[in-house]
Amino acid sequence: MKSVVLGIILCNSLMFAACTQQNNVNLDAEYNREIADHRAQLDSMFRISKNSPFYKHKNFTHLNFYEPDVRFRIKIKAQTTENPEIVQFQTNTERKPVYLKKYLLVFNLIGKQDTLWGFVKNETPNDIFVPFKDLTNGKQTYYGGRYMDLKFEPNSDSVWLDFNKAYNPYCHYDTGFSCPLVPFENHLSLAIEAGEKLYH
Repeated sequence: MKSVVLGIILCNSLMFAACTQQNNVNLDAEYNREIADHRAQLDSMFRISKNSPFYKHKNFTHLNFYEPDVRFRIKIKAQTTENPEIVQFQTNTERKPVYLKKYLLVFNLIGKQDTLWGFVKNETPNDIFVPFKDLTNGKQTYYGGRYMDLKFEPNSDSVWLDFNKAYNPYCHYDTGFSCPLVPFENHLSLAIEAGEKLYH
Protein backbone atom coordinates (compact mmCIF):
# COMPACT_ATOMS: atom_id res chain seq x y z
CA MET A 1 0.00 0.00 0.00
CA LYS A 2 2.81 2.38 0.94
CA SER A 3 4.48 1.82 -2.45
CA VAL A 4 1.21 2.63 -4.22
CA VAL A 5 0.84 5.89 -2.26
CA LEU A 6 4.46 6.82 -2.94
CA GLY A 7 3.91 6.03 -6.60
CA ILE A 8 0.87 8.33 -6.71
CA ILE A 9 2.78 11.13 -4.97
CA LEU A 10 5.73 10.69 -7.33
CA CYS A 11 3.42 10.66 -10.34
CA ASN A 12 1.63 13.80 -9.17
CA SER A 13 4.95 15.50 -8.51
CA LEU A 14 6.18 14.66 -11.99
CA MET A 15 2.91 15.88 -13.51
CA PHE A 16 3.17 19.14 -11.53
CA ALA A 17 6.75 19.67 -12.68
CA ALA A 18 5.77 18.95 -16.28
CA CYS A 19 2.82 21.37 -16.08
CA THR A 20 4.99 24.05 -14.47
CA GLN A 21 7.64 23.62 -17.14
CA GLN A 22 4.99 23.76 -19.89
CA ASN A 23 3.49 26.93 -18.37
CA ASN A 24 6.92 28.56 -18.27
CA VAL A 25 7.48 27.65 -21.92
CA ASN A 26 4.11 29.14 -22.84
CA LEU A 27 4.82 32.33 -20.88
CA ASP A 28 8.23 32.67 -22.51
CA ALA A 29 6.73 32.18 -25.97
CA GLU A 30 4.00 34.75 -25.25
CA TYR A 31 6.57 37.24 -23.97
CA ASN A 32 8.82 36.68 -26.99
CA ARG A 33 5.85 37.50 -29.25
CA GLU A 34 5.19 40.66 -27.24
CA ILE A 35 8.80 41.78 -27.67
CA ALA A 36 8.77 40.89 -31.39
CA ASP A 37 5.62 43.00 -31.88
CA HIS A 38 7.12 45.87 -29.87
CA ARG A 39 10.27 45.86 -32.01
CA ALA A 40 8.33 45.59 -35.27
CA GLN A 41 6.38 48.71 -34.26
CA LEU A 42 9.62 50.55 -33.50
CA ASP A 43 11.09 49.61 -36.89
CA SER A 44 7.92 50.79 -38.61
CA MET A 45 7.93 54.08 -36.72
CA PHE A 46 11.60 54.68 -37.59
CA ARG A 47 10.80 54.12 -41.26
CA ILE A 48 7.71 56.32 -41.63
CA SER A 49 7.67 58.94 -38.85
CA LYS A 50 8.71 62.45 -39.91
CA ASN A 51 10.34 62.80 -36.47
CA SER A 52 12.54 59.75 -37.03
CA PRO A 53 16.29 60.28 -37.50
CA PHE A 54 15.98 57.88 -40.47
CA TYR A 55 13.02 59.56 -42.17
CA LYS A 56 15.16 60.82 -45.06
CA HIS A 57 17.32 57.68 -45.19
CA LYS A 58 15.45 55.28 -47.44
CA ASN A 59 17.95 52.46 -46.86
CA PHE A 60 16.87 51.94 -43.23
CA THR A 61 15.52 48.44 -42.58
CA HIS A 62 15.61 47.67 -38.84
CA LEU A 63 17.26 48.39 -35.50
CA ASN A 64 19.60 45.94 -33.76
CA PHE A 65 18.62 44.12 -30.58
CA TYR A 66 19.77 41.42 -28.21
CA GLU A 67 17.63 38.30 -28.21
CA PRO A 68 14.74 38.62 -25.70
CA ASP A 69 15.73 37.35 -22.27
CA VAL A 70 13.13 37.05 -19.49
CA ARG A 71 15.87 37.31 -16.86
CA PHE A 72 16.05 41.03 -17.67
CA ARG A 73 12.34 41.63 -16.98
CA ILE A 74 11.53 42.23 -13.31
CA LYS A 75 8.40 43.41 -11.54
CA ILE A 76 9.30 45.74 -8.67
CA LYS A 77 7.71 48.35 -6.43
CA ALA A 78 8.60 51.95 -7.23
CA GLN A 79 9.58 53.65 -3.96
CA THR A 80 8.28 57.23 -3.95
CA THR A 81 10.44 59.96 -2.43
CA GLU A 82 8.59 62.38 -0.14
CA ASN A 83 10.20 65.55 -1.49
CA PRO A 84 11.34 64.88 -5.06
CA GLU A 85 14.41 66.81 -6.11
CA ILE A 86 14.07 69.10 -9.12
CA VAL A 87 16.74 68.10 -11.62
CA GLN A 88 17.99 69.90 -14.70
CA PHE A 89 19.33 67.27 -17.06
CA GLN A 90 22.50 67.98 -18.97
CA THR A 91 22.20 67.24 -22.68
CA ASN A 92 24.48 67.17 -25.70
CA THR A 93 23.20 70.68 -26.49
CA GLU A 94 22.44 73.78 -24.43
CA ARG A 95 18.93 72.50 -23.66
CA LYS A 96 18.37 71.53 -20.00
CA PRO A 97 15.04 69.74 -19.53
CA VAL A 98 13.59 69.75 -16.01
CA TYR A 99 12.51 66.52 -14.29
CA LEU A 100 11.51 65.44 -10.81
CA LYS A 101 13.75 62.76 -9.29
CA LYS A 102 10.83 60.86 -7.82
CA TYR A 103 11.14 57.05 -7.80
CA LEU A 104 13.83 54.78 -6.38
CA LEU A 105 13.87 51.45 -8.21
CA VAL A 106 15.57 48.66 -6.24
CA PHE A 107 16.02 45.38 -8.09
CA ASN A 108 17.93 42.10 -8.10
CA LEU A 109 19.45 41.06 -11.40
CA ILE A 110 21.81 38.18 -12.17
CA GLY A 111 22.40 37.62 -8.46
CA LYS A 112 23.19 41.26 -7.71
CA GLN A 113 21.13 44.04 -6.13
CA ASP A 114 21.28 47.46 -7.76
CA THR A 115 19.25 50.66 -7.98
CA LEU A 116 18.07 53.15 -10.58
CA TRP A 117 16.28 56.46 -10.26
CA GLY A 118 13.07 57.15 -12.15
CA PHE A 119 12.33 60.70 -13.27
CA VAL A 120 9.02 62.34 -14.20
CA LYS A 121 7.81 65.58 -15.75
CA ASN A 122 4.98 67.57 -14.20
CA GLU A 123 2.91 67.36 -17.37
CA THR A 124 3.24 63.54 -17.55
CA PRO A 125 3.52 62.38 -13.90
CA ASN A 126 2.58 58.77 -14.65
CA ASP A 127 5.36 58.25 -17.19
CA ILE A 128 8.65 57.26 -15.56
CA PHE A 129 11.82 58.06 -17.50
CA VAL A 130 14.81 55.84 -16.64
CA PRO A 131 18.10 56.65 -18.37
CA PHE A 132 20.95 54.27 -17.53
CA LYS A 133 24.48 53.25 -18.40
CA ASP A 134 26.02 49.78 -17.95
CA LEU A 135 29.14 47.78 -18.78
CA THR A 136 28.09 47.11 -22.38
CA ASN A 137 28.30 50.79 -23.36
CA GLY A 138 30.85 51.54 -26.07
CA LYS A 139 31.08 47.83 -26.91
CA GLN A 140 27.77 46.21 -27.81
CA THR A 141 25.62 49.26 -26.97
CA TYR A 142 25.70 53.04 -27.42
CA TYR A 143 28.48 54.64 -25.36
CA GLY A 144 26.14 57.36 -24.08
CA GLY A 145 23.77 54.89 -22.42
CA ARG A 146 20.16 53.92 -23.07
CA TYR A 147 16.66 54.79 -21.88
CA MET A 148 13.58 52.99 -20.57
CA ASP A 149 10.00 54.28 -20.23
CA LEU A 150 7.99 52.72 -17.41
CA LYS A 151 4.31 52.82 -16.49
CA PHE A 152 2.57 51.68 -13.33
CA GLU A 153 0.52 48.51 -13.32
CA PRO A 154 -3.22 49.28 -12.94
CA ASN A 155 -4.14 50.17 -9.32
CA SER A 156 -0.63 49.36 -8.16
CA ASP A 157 2.67 50.89 -7.13
CA SER A 158 4.50 48.22 -9.15
CA VAL A 159 6.22 48.59 -12.50
CA TRP A 160 7.87 46.20 -14.94
CA LEU A 161 11.56 47.02 -15.18
CA ASP A 162 12.06 45.54 -18.64
CA PHE A 163 15.55 45.95 -20.04
CA ASN A 164 14.47 44.09 -23.19
CA LYS A 165 12.68 47.34 -24.10
CA ALA A 166 15.71 49.57 -23.44
CA TYR A 167 16.31 51.87 -26.40
CA ASN A 168 18.93 54.25 -27.74
CA PRO A 169 18.53 58.03 -27.65
CA TYR A 170 18.17 59.62 -31.08
CA CYS A 171 21.64 61.16 -30.66
CA HIS A 172 23.09 57.75 -31.43
CA TYR A 173 21.76 58.03 -34.99
CA ASP A 174 21.95 61.78 -35.59
CA THR A 175 23.89 64.33 -33.50
CA GLY A 176 21.38 67.00 -34.52
CA PHE A 177 19.03 65.77 -31.80
CA SER A 178 19.15 66.96 -28.17
CA CYS A 179 19.29 64.07 -25.67
CA PRO A 180 19.46 63.93 -21.85
CA LEU A 181 22.75 62.58 -20.54
CA VAL A 182 22.62 59.73 -18.01
CA PRO A 183 23.20 61.01 -14.45
CA PHE A 184 25.94 59.32 -12.45
CA GLU A 185 23.51 57.71 -9.98
CA ASN A 186 22.09 55.65 -12.86
CA HIS A 187 25.43 54.09 -13.87
CA LEU A 188 25.17 50.34 -13.29
CA SER A 189 28.16 48.14 -12.47
CA LEU A 190 26.86 45.17 -14.47
CA ALA A 191 26.38 44.29 -18.13
CA ILE A 192 22.78 44.63 -19.35
CA GLU A 193 22.83 42.33 -22.37
CA ALA A 194 19.25 43.10 -23.31
CA GLY A 195 17.37 45.65 -25.36
CA GLU A 196 18.73 47.73 -28.22
CA LYS A 197 22.31 47.37 -29.41
CA LEU A 198 24.55 49.64 -31.48
CA TYR A 199 23.17 50.59 -34.87
CA HIS A 200 25.58 49.83 -37.72
